[in-house]
Amino acid sequence: EDEDIVAAYQLFEEVWQRKRANADARFSEGRACYWTNDIRFLDGLVAEPVGERRDEEGRPYRDWQWANVDPFWHRVDTADPHFAARTWVVVLAYLLTDYRYLHL
Repeated sequence: EDEDIVAAYQLFEEVWQRKRANADARFSEGRACYWTNDIRFLDGLVAEPVGERRDEEGRPYRDWQWANVDPFWHRVDTADPHFAARTWVVVLAYLLTDYRYLHL
């Protein structure tokens, strides 16, 4: 019944209820994490997930090495149909940015 635990649980409950209430048909079914937006997402899970490529003008840029990523990725389920994973992301961000965690 610690005050901090109650506050964290209430945050979880509020965010989870809001995500469930705001879900619409386009996004609620098969909801998945947008892992491709994070170039470091597969570091340590896949050998060389990202490599350097060159655009039409020869400038280098980093991009996914699909030959390395695909075999791993087809075995992973990123669905979050109950919105629990995304709710925990919010709660963990709340906990990790608490003044007492950062400065004490």
